[in-house]
Amino acid sequence: METRAATQEQRETLPCLCVDLDGTLVQTDTLIESLLAYVRVRPWGLFRVIAWLFLGKARFKQELGRAVSLQPDSLPYARHLLDYMESESKRGRKILLVTAADSSIAIPVAEHLGLFTQVICSEGRQNISGKAKLEAIRHALGNEEFCYAGNSRQDLAVWKGAKTAVIVGAPAGVRRAVERSGVTIEKVFPGRRFSLRIMVKATRAYQWTKNALVLVPIVLGHHLLDRAVIVRGIRAFLAFSLCASAIYIINDLLDLTTDRRHVRKRHRPLAAGHLSIPAAVLMVVALFVGAAFLNPSGDAAILLAVYVASAIAYSLYLKRLLMVDVIMLAGFYSLRLLYGGAATGISVSIWTLAFSMFMFLSLALIKRISELRSRTSEEGLTASGRGYHMGDLEQLTSLCAASGLVSALIVILYVRSPEVAPLYTRPQLLLGIFPLLAYWQSRLLILANRGAIHEDPILYSLSDRASLAVVAALLVIIAAAV
Repeated sequence: METRAATQEQRETLPCLCVDLDGTLVQTDTLIESLLAYVRVRPWGLFRVIAWLFLGKARFKQELGRAVSLQPDSLPYARHLLDYMESESKRGRKILLVTAADSSIAIPVAEHLGLFTQVICSEGRQNISGKAKLEAIRHALGNEEFCYAGNSRQDLAVWKGAKTAVIVGAPAGVRRAVERSGVTIEKVFPGRRFSLRIMVKATRAYQWTKNALVLVPIVLGHHLLDRAVIVRGIRAFLAFSLCASAIYIINDLLDLTTDRRHVRKRHRPLAAGHLSIPAAVLMVVALFVGAAFLNPSGDAAILLAVYVASAIAYSLYLKRLLMVDVIMLAGFYSLRLLYGGAATGISVSIWTLAFSMFMFLSLALIKRISELRSRTSEEGLTASGRGYHMGDLEQLTSLCAASGLVSALIVILYVRSPEVAPLYTRPQLLLGIFPLLAYWQSRLLILANRGAIHEDPILYSLSDRASLAVVAALLVIIAAAV
Protein backbone atom coordinates (compact mmCIF):
# COMPACT_ATOMS: atom_id res chain seq x y z
CA MET A 1 0.00 0.00 0.00
CA GLU A 2 2.85 2.39 0.89
CA THR A 3 4.57 1.71 -2.45
CA ARG A 4 1.35 2.34 -4.36
CA ALA A 5 0.76 5.57 -2.45
CA ALA A 6 4.33 6.72 -3.10
CA THR A 7 3.93 6.02 -6.82
CA GLN A 8 0.65 7.95 -6.89
CA GLU A 9 2.27 10.90 -5.09
CA GLN A 10 5.22 10.85 -7.53
CA ARG A 11 2.85 10.76 -10.51
CA GLU A 12 1.06 13.84 -9.18
CA THR A 13 4.28 15.83 -8.61
CA LEU A 14 5.79 15.11 -12.02
CA PRO A 15 4.38 17.32 -14.79
CA CYS A 16 2.88 15.42 -17.68
CA LEU A 17 5.46 14.87 -20.46
CA CYS A 18 4.12 15.95 -23.87
CA VAL A 19 6.33 14.70 -26.69
CA ASP A 20 6.46 15.97 -30.27
CA LEU A 21 6.90 13.46 -33.10
CA ASP A 22 8.69 14.86 -36.16
CA GLY A 23 12.31 15.78 -35.51
CA THR A 24 11.91 14.91 -31.82
CA LEU A 25 10.72 11.38 -31.19
CA VAL A 26 11.68 10.34 -34.72
CA GLN A 27 14.72 11.67 -36.58
CA THR A 28 12.78 12.49 -39.72
CA ASP A 29 9.74 14.37 -41.02
CA THR A 30 6.88 11.92 -41.46
CA LEU A 31 4.95 14.29 -43.75
CA ILE A 32 7.84 14.49 -46.23
CA GLU A 33 8.39 10.75 -45.94
CA SER A 34 4.72 10.12 -46.70
CA LEU A 35 4.94 12.39 -49.73
CA LEU A 36 8.06 10.60 -51.00
CA ALA A 37 6.42 7.22 -50.42
CA TYR A 38 3.36 8.37 -52.40
CA VAL A 39 5.50 9.62 -55.30
CA ARG A 40 7.40 6.33 -55.33
CA VAL A 41 4.20 4.26 -55.55
CA ARG A 42 2.20 6.67 -57.74
CA PRO A 43 4.65 8.90 -59.66
CA TRP A 44 1.84 10.16 -61.89
CA GLY A 45 -0.28 11.25 -58.91
CA LEU A 46 1.48 14.57 -58.30
CA PHE A 47 -1.48 16.52 -59.70
CA ARG A 48 -3.72 14.94 -57.09
CA VAL A 49 -1.21 15.95 -54.38
CA ILE A 50 -1.28 19.55 -55.63
CA ALA A 51 -5.08 19.49 -55.49
CA TRP A 52 -4.95 18.29 -51.86
CA LEU A 53 -2.83 21.31 -50.91
CA PHE A 54 -5.77 23.61 -51.65
CA LEU A 55 -7.81 21.78 -49.00
CA GLY A 56 -5.61 23.10 -46.18
CA LYS A 57 -2.61 21.59 -44.42
CA ALA A 58 -4.58 19.39 -42.01
CA ARG A 59 -6.75 17.94 -44.78
CA PHE A 60 -3.67 17.52 -46.99
CA LYS A 61 -2.04 15.40 -44.29
CA GLN A 62 -5.20 13.37 -43.86
CA GLU A 63 -5.54 12.61 -47.58
CA LEU A 64 -1.86 11.68 -47.83
CA GLY A 65 -2.21 9.46 -44.76
CA ARG A 66 -5.09 7.63 -46.39
CA ALA A 67 -3.06 7.09 -49.57
CA VAL A 68 0.13 5.73 -47.96
CA SER A 69 1.03 4.28 -44.58
CA LEU A 70 4.41 4.48 -42.88
CA GLN A 71 5.45 1.45 -40.85
CA PRO A 72 5.99 2.65 -37.23
CA ASP A 73 8.39 -0.19 -36.41
CA SER A 74 10.83 0.98 -39.10
CA LEU A 75 11.00 4.70 -38.26
CA PRO A 76 14.35 6.08 -37.00
CA TYR A 77 13.53 6.85 -33.36
CA ALA A 78 15.69 9.14 -31.22
CA ARG A 79 17.13 6.40 -29.04
CA HIS A 80 18.24 8.63 -26.12
CA LEU A 81 14.84 10.31 -25.87
CA LEU A 82 13.07 6.97 -26.09
CA ASP A 83 15.19 5.59 -23.24
CA TYR A 84 14.35 8.68 -21.18
CA MET A 85 10.63 8.27 -21.86
CA GLU A 86 10.75 4.61 -20.84
CA SER A 87 12.47 5.47 -17.55
CA GLU A 88 9.97 8.26 -16.85
CA SER A 89 7.07 5.93 -17.63
CA LYS A 90 8.40 3.46 -15.07
CA ARG A 91 8.46 6.28 -12.52
CA GLY A 92 4.73 6.67 -13.09
CA ARG A 93 4.90 9.80 -15.24
CA LYS A 94 2.05 10.38 -17.67
CA ILE A 95 3.27 10.76 -21.27
CA LEU A 96 1.30 12.23 -24.19
CA LEU A 97 2.15 12.19 -27.89
CA VAL A 98 1.40 15.68 -29.17
CA THR A 99 2.07 16.19 -32.85
CA ALA A 100 0.96 18.05 -35.96
CA ALA A 101 1.17 14.75 -37.85
CA ASP A 102 -2.07 13.14 -38.95
CA SER A 103 -3.73 10.47 -36.85
CA SER A 104 -2.90 7.89 -39.55
CA ILE A 105 0.73 8.23 -38.45
CA ALA A 106 0.50 9.32 -34.80
CA ILE A 107 -1.83 6.57 -33.56
CA PRO A 108 0.15 3.64 -35.07
CA VAL A 109 3.36 5.10 -33.57
CA ALA A 110 1.72 5.38 -30.14
CA GLU A 111 0.38 1.82 -30.37
CA HIS A 112 3.79 0.53 -31.45
CA LEU A 113 5.68 2.15 -28.56
CA GLY A 114 3.04 1.57 -25.90
CA LEU A 115 4.23 4.49 -23.72
CA PHE A 116 1.51 7.08 -24.25
CA THR A 117 -1.66 7.56 -22.24
CA GLN A 118 -3.14 9.87 -24.86
CA VAL A 119 -2.53 11.07 -28.42
CA ILE A 120 -3.16 14.62 -29.60
CA CYS A 121 -2.76 15.03 -33.36
CA SER A 122 -4.17 16.54 -36.54
CA GLU A 123 -7.34 14.84 -37.80
CA GLY A 124 -8.21 16.69 -40.98
CA ARG A 125 -9.87 19.73 -39.40
CA GLN A 126 -7.07 21.67 -37.72
CA ASN A 127 -3.30 21.50 -38.03
CA ILE A 128 -2.07 20.94 -34.46
CA SER A 129 1.04 23.12 -34.58
CA GLY A 130 2.34 26.18 -32.69
CA LYS A 131 -0.36 27.96 -30.69
CA ALA A 132 -2.96 25.42 -31.82
CA LYS A 133 -0.86 22.68 -30.20
CA LEU A 134 -0.69 24.62 -26.91
CA GLU A 135 -4.45 25.08 -26.92
CA ALA A 136 -4.96 21.36 -27.61
CA ILE A 137 -2.70 20.43 -24.67
CA ARG A 138 -4.52 22.80 -22.32
CA HIS A 139 -7.87 21.45 -23.49
CA ALA A 140 -6.73 17.89 -22.77
CA LEU A 141 -5.00 18.59 -19.43
CA GLY A 142 -7.04 21.50 -18.07
CA ASN A 143 -4.96 23.35 -15.47
CA GLU A 144 -2.46 20.51 -15.14
CA GLU A 145 1.16 21.53 -15.59
CA PHE A 146 3.15 19.88 -18.34
CA CYS A 147 6.63 19.45 -19.76
CA TYR A 148 7.05 19.72 -23.52
CA ALA A 149 9.68 17.90 -25.59
CA GLY A 150 10.28 19.53 -28.96
CA ASN A 151 12.94 20.60 -31.42
CA SER A 152 11.92 23.51 -33.64
CA ARG A 153 11.17 27.23 -33.57
CA GLN A 154 7.46 26.46 -34.03
CA ASP A 155 7.58 24.77 -30.61
CA LEU A 156 8.47 28.05 -28.84
CA ALA A 157 4.77 28.89 -28.55
CA VAL A 158 4.21 25.60 -26.70
CA TRP A 159 7.26 25.97 -24.45
CA LYS A 160 5.99 29.39 -23.27
CA GLY A 161 2.97 27.66 -21.75
CA ALA A 162 4.92 24.74 -20.28
CA LYS A 163 6.38 24.38 -16.79
CA THR A 164 9.55 22.64 -18.02
CA ALA A 165 11.16 21.86 -21.36
CA VAL A 166 12.97 18.94 -22.93
CA ILE A 167 14.99 20.07 -25.94
CA VAL A 168 15.78 17.43 -28.56
CA GLY A 169 18.31 18.23 -31.27
CA ALA A 170 17.20 21.87 -31.55
CA PRO A 171 19.41 24.54 -33.17
CA ALA A 172 21.40 26.73 -30.77
CA GLY A 173 19.12 29.71 -31.49
CA VAL A 174 16.03 27.77 -30.43
CA ARG A 175 17.71 26.63 -27.22
CA ARG A 176 18.70 30.22 -26.36
CA ALA A 177 15.13 31.38 -27.02
CA VAL A 178 13.82 28.75 -24.57
CA GLU A 179 16.33 29.86 -21.95
CA ARG A 180 15.32 33.51 -22.37
CA SER A 181 11.64 32.60 -21.96
CA GLY A 182 12.32 31.58 -18.35
CA VAL A 183 11.08 28.01 -18.78
CA THR A 184 13.08 25.49 -16.76
CA ILE A 185 15.02 23.17 -19.04
CA GLU A 186 14.58 19.65 -17.74
CA LYS A 187 16.75 17.81 -20.26
CA VAL A 188 18.74 18.53 -23.42
CA PHE A 189 19.42 15.87 -26.03
CA PRO A 190 21.98 16.77 -28.71
CA GLY A 191 20.92 16.47 -32.32
CA ARG A 192 22.67 15.28 -35.44
CA ARG A 193 26.09 16.80 -35.89
CA PHE A 194 27.50 17.75 -39.26
CA SER A 195 29.61 14.84 -40.40
CA LEU A 196 31.61 14.83 -43.61
CA ARG A 197 31.89 11.06 -43.29
CA ILE A 198 28.11 10.68 -43.28
CA MET A 199 27.76 12.95 -46.31
CA VAL A 200 30.43 11.05 -48.25
CA LYS A 201 28.74 7.80 -47.32
CA ALA A 202 25.42 9.15 -48.66
CA THR A 203 27.06 9.98 -52.00
CA ARG A 204 28.35 6.39 -52.25
CA ALA A 205 31.70 7.67 -53.51
CA TYR A 206 32.95 4.07 -53.57
CA GLN A 207 30.62 3.56 -56.55
CA TRP A 208 32.57 6.12 -58.56
CA THR A 209 34.81 3.33 -59.83
CA LYS A 210 32.04 2.48 -62.31
CA ASN A 211 32.33 5.96 -63.79
CA ALA A 212 35.88 5.26 -64.92
CA LEU A 213 34.10 4.01 -68.05
CA VAL A 214 33.95 7.62 -69.27
CA LEU A 215 37.75 7.40 -69.64
CA VAL A 216 37.64 4.25 -71.81
CA PRO A 217 37.35 6.20 -75.12
CA ILE A 218 40.67 7.90 -74.25
CA VAL A 219 42.34 4.51 -73.79
CA LEU A 220 40.79 2.87 -76.85
CA GLY A 221 41.54 5.95 -78.96
CA HIS A 222 45.20 5.92 -77.84
CA HIS A 223 45.09 9.51 -76.51
CA LEU A 224 46.80 8.82 -73.19
CA LEU A 225 49.54 11.40 -73.91
CA ASP A 226 47.17 14.18 -75.03
CA ARG A 227 47.06 16.54 -72.05
CA ALA A 228 43.96 18.49 -73.18
CA VAL A 229 42.01 15.26 -73.72
CA ILE A 230 43.08 13.93 -70.31
CA VAL A 231 41.89 17.13 -68.59
CA ARG A 232 38.49 16.92 -70.33
CA GLY A 233 38.30 13.25 -69.38
CA ILE A 234 38.94 14.00 -65.70
CA ARG A 235 36.31 16.75 -65.73
CA ALA A 236 33.87 14.33 -67.39
CA PHE A 237 34.60 11.66 -64.78
CA LEU A 238 33.96 14.08 -61.90
CA ALA A 239 30.83 15.55 -63.50
CA PHE A 240 29.30 12.14 -64.14
CA SER A 241 30.26 10.97 -60.63
CA LEU A 242 28.58 13.97 -59.00
CA CYS A 243 25.43 13.33 -61.06
CA ALA A 244 25.47 9.64 -60.15
CA SER A 245 25.79 10.51 -56.44
CA ALA A 246 22.83 12.89 -56.70
CA ILE A 247 20.79 10.09 -58.27
CA TYR A 248 21.82 7.71 -55.47
CA ILE A 249 20.54 10.18 -52.88
CA ILE A 250 17.27 10.70 -54.80
CA ASN A 251 16.87 6.94 -54.95
CA ASP A 252 17.50 6.66 -51.19
CA LEU A 253 14.87 9.35 -50.55
CA LEU A 254 12.30 7.45 -52.60
CA ASP A 255 13.20 4.09 -51.05
CA LEU A 256 13.30 5.12 -47.38
CA THR A 257 10.54 2.77 -46.23
CA THR A 258 11.86 -0.28 -48.09
CA ASP A 259 15.52 0.41 -47.23
CA ARG A 260 14.71 0.38 -43.52
CA ARG A 261 13.50 -3.20 -43.83
CA HIS A 262 16.58 -4.35 -45.73
CA VAL A 263 19.39 -6.12 -43.85
CA ARG A 264 22.16 -3.90 -45.27
CA LYS A 265 20.40 -0.86 -46.74
CA ARG A 266 18.87 0.11 -43.38
CA HIS A 267 22.33 1.36 -42.35
CA ARG A 268 22.42 3.97 -45.13
CA PRO A 269 22.55 7.55 -43.71
CA LEU A 270 19.01 8.53 -44.72
CA ALA A 271 17.37 5.26 -43.71
CA ALA A 272 19.17 5.26 -40.35
CA GLY A 273 18.23 8.89 -39.64
CA HIS A 274 21.85 10.09 -39.61
CA LEU A 275 21.17 12.48 -42.49
CA SER A 276 18.06 14.67 -42.54
CA ILE A 277 15.82 14.89 -45.60
CA PRO A 278 16.36 18.68 -46.05
CA ALA A 279 20.13 18.16 -45.88
CA ALA A 280 19.86 15.39 -48.49
CA VAL A 281 17.86 17.66 -50.82
CA LEU A 282 20.50 20.41 -50.47
CA MET A 283 23.19 17.85 -51.28
CA VAL A 284 21.34 16.82 -54.45
CA VAL A 285 21.15 20.45 -55.61
CA ALA A 286 24.83 21.05 -54.81
CA LEU A 287 25.90 17.89 -56.64
CA PHE A 288 23.93 18.80 -59.77
CA VAL A 289 25.35 22.33 -59.75
CA GLY A 290 28.87 20.93 -59.39
CA ALA A 291 28.29 18.51 -62.27
CA ALA A 292 27.02 21.32 -64.52
CA PHE A 293 30.09 23.40 -63.70
CA LEU A 294 32.54 20.56 -64.46
CA ASN A 295 30.82 19.27 -67.59
CA PRO A 296 33.24 19.81 -70.53
CA SER A 297 30.94 20.39 -73.53
CA GLY A 298 27.41 21.01 -74.78
CA ASP A 299 27.06 17.61 -76.46
CA ALA A 300 28.21 15.94 -73.25
CA ALA A 301 25.68 18.03 -71.26
CA ILE A 302 22.82 16.62 -73.37
CA LEU A 303 23.94 13.05 -72.64
CA LEU A 304 24.30 13.89 -68.95
CA ALA A 305 20.76 15.28 -68.91
CA VAL A 306 19.53 12.10 -70.64
CA TYR A 307 21.25 10.03 -67.96
CA VAL A 308 19.68 12.04 -65.12
CA ALA A 309 16.17 11.91 -66.62
CA SER A 310 16.33 8.19 -67.40
CA ALA A 311 17.85 7.37 -63.99
CA ILE A 312 15.04 9.23 -62.18
CA ALA A 313 12.45 7.47 -64.36
CA TYR A 314 14.16 4.19 -63.49
CA SER A 315 13.99 4.96 -59.76
CA LEU A 316 10.35 6.05 -59.91
CA TYR A 317 8.90 3.30 -62.06
CA LEU A 318 10.97 1.49 -64.67
CA LYS A 319 12.97 -0.59 -62.20
CA ARG A 320 9.77 -2.49 -61.36
CA LEU A 321 9.29 -3.73 -64.93
CA LEU A 322 10.43 -7.20 -65.87
CA MET A 323 13.64 -7.12 -68.00
CA VAL A 324 13.23 -3.38 -68.67
CA ASP A 325 15.26 -2.73 -65.52
CA VAL A 326 18.29 -4.82 -66.53
CA ILE A 327 18.28 -3.43 -70.08
CA MET A 328 18.27 0.08 -68.63
CA LEU A 329 21.12 -0.76 -66.27
CA ALA A 330 23.16 -1.98 -69.24
CA GLY A 331 22.19 1.21 -71.08
CA PHE A 332 23.44 3.37 -68.21
CA TYR A 333 26.90 1.82 -68.54
CA SER A 334 26.93 2.33 -72.31
CA LEU A 335 25.81 5.91 -71.74
CA ARG A 336 28.95 6.43 -69.66
CA LEU A 337 31.03 5.45 -72.69
CA LEU A 338 29.08 7.77 -75.01
CA TYR A 339 29.36 10.61 -72.50
CA GLY A 340 33.12 10.08 -72.24
CA GLY A 341 33.40 10.17 -76.03
CA ALA A 342 31.32 13.36 -76.31
CA ALA A 343 33.25 15.03 -73.48
CA THR A 344 36.65 14.29 -75.01
CA GLY A 345 35.70 14.55 -78.68
CA ILE A 346 36.61 10.92 -79.37
CA SER A 347 34.24 8.81 -81.45
CA VAL A 348 33.04 5.60 -79.76
CA SER A 349 32.98 2.69 -82.18
CA ILE A 350 29.98 0.41 -82.74
CA TRP A 351 32.18 -2.49 -81.57
CA THR A 352 32.70 -0.83 -78.19
CA LEU A 353 29.00 -0.07 -77.77
CA ALA A 354 27.92 -3.58 -78.76
CA PHE A 355 30.45 -5.14 -76.40
CA SER A 356 29.42 -2.89 -73.49
CA MET A 357 25.68 -3.51 -73.96
CA PHE A 358 26.01 -7.30 -73.86
CA MET A 359 28.64 -7.38 -71.13
CA PHE A 360 26.78 -5.03 -68.82
CA LEU A 361 23.48 -6.76 -69.55
CA SER A 362 25.18 -9.91 -68.28
CA LEU A 363 26.35 -8.10 -65.13
CA ALA A 364 22.90 -6.58 -64.55
CA LEU A 365 21.37 -10.05 -64.75
CA ILE A 366 23.96 -11.32 -62.26
CA LYS A 367 22.84 -8.57 -59.90
CA ARG A 368 19.21 -9.65 -60.18
CA ILE A 369 20.15 -13.31 -59.70
CA SER A 370 22.06 -12.35 -56.54
CA GLU A 371 19.02 -10.46 -55.22
CA LEU A 372 16.76 -13.42 -55.90
CA ARG A 373 19.12 -15.79 -54.10
CA SER A 374 19.21 -13.46 -51.08
CA ARG A 375 15.42 -13.51 -50.73
CA THR A 376 13.87 -16.22 -48.61
CA SER A 377 10.30 -15.93 -49.85
CA GLU A 378 8.09 -14.64 -52.63
CA GLU A 379 6.77 -12.11 -50.09
CA GLY A 380 10.23 -10.63 -49.83
CA LEU A 381 10.42 -10.34 -53.60
CA THR A 382 7.10 -8.52 -53.77
CA ALA A 383 8.21 -6.10 -51.06
CA SER A 384 11.41 -5.34 -52.99
CA GLY A 385 9.37 -3.86 -55.84
CA ARG A 386 11.08 -5.96 -58.52
CA GLY A 387 9.21 -7.89 -61.20
CA TYR A 388 10.97 -11.23 -60.67
CA HIS A 389 10.08 -14.50 -58.93
CA MET A 390 12.16 -17.42 -57.70
CA GLY A 391 10.96 -19.46 -60.68
CA ASP A 392 12.69 -17.01 -63.03
CA LEU A 393 16.18 -18.00 -61.91
CA GLU A 394 16.67 -20.61 -64.64
CA GLN A 395 15.71 -18.21 -67.44
CA LEU A 396 17.76 -15.37 -65.97
CA THR A 397 20.79 -17.65 -65.71
CA SER A 398 20.46 -18.68 -69.35
CA LEU A 399 20.10 -15.08 -70.52
CA CYS A 400 23.07 -14.04 -68.42
CA ALA A 401 25.33 -16.78 -69.80
CA ALA A 402 24.29 -15.98 -73.39
CA SER A 403 24.90 -12.24 -72.95
CA GLY A 404 28.32 -12.84 -71.43
CA LEU A 405 29.45 -15.16 -74.23
CA VAL A 406 28.14 -12.79 -76.92
CA SER A 407 30.18 -9.95 -75.42
CA ALA A 408 33.26 -12.16 -75.48
CA LEU A 409 32.49 -13.15 -79.09
CA ILE A 410 32.33 -9.47 -80.09
CA VAL A 411 35.95 -9.16 -78.97
CA ILE A 412 36.96 -11.80 -81.56
CA LEU A 413 35.00 -10.00 -84.29
CA TYR A 414 36.58 -6.70 -83.26
CA VAL A 415 40.11 -8.15 -83.40
CA ARG A 416 39.46 -9.45 -86.92
CA SER A 417 37.99 -6.14 -88.13
CA PRO A 418 39.99 -3.75 -90.40
CA GLU A 419 39.70 -0.90 -87.84
CA VAL A 420 42.06 -2.68 -85.46
CA ALA A 421 45.15 -2.98 -87.68
CA PRO A 422 46.22 0.71 -87.50
CA LEU A 423 45.89 0.78 -83.68
CA TYR A 424 47.94 -2.29 -82.68
CA THR A 425 51.22 -3.83 -83.86
CA ARG A 426 50.19 -7.34 -82.81
CA PRO A 427 46.37 -7.35 -82.84
CA GLN A 428 46.20 -11.16 -82.88
CA LEU A 429 47.28 -11.15 -79.22
CA LEU A 430 43.95 -9.52 -78.35
CA LEU A 431 42.27 -12.88 -78.99
CA GLY A 432 43.51 -13.82 -75.52
CA ILE A 433 40.83 -11.50 -74.10
CA PHE A 434 38.09 -13.96 -75.11
CA PRO A 435 38.93 -16.81 -72.67
CA LEU A 436 39.59 -14.33 -69.84
CA LEU A 437 36.19 -12.66 -70.24
CA ALA A 438 34.41 -16.00 -70.64
CA TYR A 439 36.05 -17.25 -67.44
CA TRP A 440 35.36 -14.08 -65.44
CA GLN A 441 31.68 -13.72 -66.37
CA SER A 442 30.93 -17.44 -66.03
CA ARG A 443 32.58 -17.53 -62.62
CA LEU A 444 30.53 -14.54 -61.39
CA LEU A 445 27.34 -16.21 -62.64
CA ILE A 446 28.09 -19.41 -60.74
CA LEU A 447 28.95 -17.48 -57.56
CA ALA A 448 25.73 -15.46 -57.88
CA ASN A 449 23.67 -18.66 -58.12
CA ARG A 450 25.47 -19.95 -55.02
CA GLY A 451 24.41 -16.82 -53.16
CA ALA A 452 28.03 -15.72 -52.67
CA ILE A 453 27.60 -12.26 -54.24
CA HIS A 454 25.66 -9.83 -52.04
CA GLU A 455 26.38 -6.56 -53.86
CA ASP A 456 26.94 -5.09 -57.30
CA PRO A 457 29.10 -7.60 -59.26
CA ILE A 458 31.50 -4.83 -60.33
CA LEU A 459 32.10 -3.80 -56.71
CA TYR A 460 32.43 -7.44 -55.75
CA SER A 461 35.10 -7.89 -58.43
CA LEU A 462 37.18 -5.05 -56.97
CA SER A 463 37.85 -7.15 -53.86
CA ASP A 464 37.88 -10.56 -55.58
CA ARG A 465 41.38 -11.93 -56.19
CA ALA A 466 40.42 -13.96 -59.27
CA SER A 467 38.78 -10.91 -60.86
CA LEU A 468 41.80 -8.74 -60.13
CA ALA A 469 44.04 -11.42 -61.68
CA VAL A 470 41.88 -11.31 -64.83
CA VAL A 471 42.25 -7.51 -64.99
CA ALA A 472 46.03 -7.80 -64.63
CA ALA A 473 46.16 -10.41 -67.44
CA LEU A 474 44.02 -8.20 -69.70
CA LEU A 475 46.38 -5.25 -69.18
CA VAL A 476 49.37 -7.43 -70.03
CA ILE A 477 47.71 -8.64 -73.24
CA ILE A 478 46.75 -5.11 -74.34
CA ALA A 479 50.23 -3.79 -73.56
CA ALA A 480 51.81 -6.60 -75.57
CA ALA A 481 49.42 -6.01 -78.49
CA VAL A 482 50.28 -2.31 -78.67
